Amino acid sequence: MMTSEQRYFFDTTGYYSLYESLRTGEPAAPIPDTTATPPRSTIPFLASNKAEGTTHGIEVAANWGMKPWWRWRLAYNYLSMDVDVDPGNGSPGTEVIVKDNPEHQLVVRSSWDLASAMADVGVRNVAELPDRADAYTTLDARLAWRVQPDLELSLAALSLLDVPRREFEAERINILTTKVRRSVHVTTRWGL
Repeated sequence: MMTSEQRYFFDTTGYYSLYESLRTGEPAAPIPDTTATPPRSTIPFLASNKAEGTTHGIEVAANWGMKPWWRWRLAYNYLSMDVDVDPGNGSPGTEVIVKDNPEHQLVVRSSWDLASAMADVGVRNVAELPDRADAYTTLDARLAWRVQPDLELSLAALSLLDVPRREFEAERINILTTKVRRSVHVTTRWGL
């Protein structure tokens, strides 16, 4: 709980980072497998360090204690990435690194601490991952009861505004992409 001296909090951070010798994978000569049906070839990738890049952005966080028992939180993140591969490098997936990170993220959350119960509701907006996942806005809610000082029961509902959505899709490795769906969770915490 925030005290009366801690009713407002604001923090911001700007950053710029330079990266050299980033990991790349260069295709080597194909290895034929004539024993397979149908015949196929495997193209191995050899690890190299032939990319460089920069990131810059800003992160902002703010808390506001409207009342000692009621808080608002806001967080925003902007991220820009630029990755360049040395000429002649055959790594097809280095630009994937840039596509794996959303450019903008925003979270707004409100929390209430009542006598033996706590509740919070949060809205989250995440920008698209170009060619990989759509932007989305979602709502999460949680209600918890402190049954005893060391026992808490809670009910949480997640992704309430959404239709099933992808948050990530792999391009270079073969993994099954799943979708995030609405869900409800009941939790018991003992020994707080």
